[in-house]
Amino acid sequence: MINGGFVDRATALAQLEHVDGVMLGRAAYQQPWLVAELDREVHGASAIPVLAHVLERYIAYIERELAAGTPLKSMTRHLLGLRNGVPGGRRWRRELSELGDGQPGLARLREIAADIDDASAHTVAPQPIYAFG
Repeated sequence: MINGGFVDRATALAQLEHVDGVMLGRAAYQQPWLVAELDREVHGASAIPVLAHVLERYIAYIERELAAGTPLKSMTRHLLGLRNGVPGGRRWRRELSELGDGQPGLARLREIAADIDDASAHTVAPQPIYAFG
């Protein structure tokens, strides 16, 4: 296992020739589609997930956690990077940051998720990999 703060697919894959695992760190958080790319490359996953399906499953998780008392913002902060590098990403982050708590916030999250344009909801491609300096 190597922890080198790798930020791109090629570098992470090259390291796997020497070690059993690579820690991505912030890259996984800032570029969540990188994880899907690596999953496809290393483990043979069939396709990059569609954003609408990812959100649908995560909202189901949020519903369960809200019922258990987890604050909504504790969960929605993990969605901020989902739209990095795509049109509407800034609005997405702003809307998430302005959500209320509890069921009203969850209802608004559903509206925001439903409002994602069809092009990005159905054809989410891996985002470009940028080096963070």
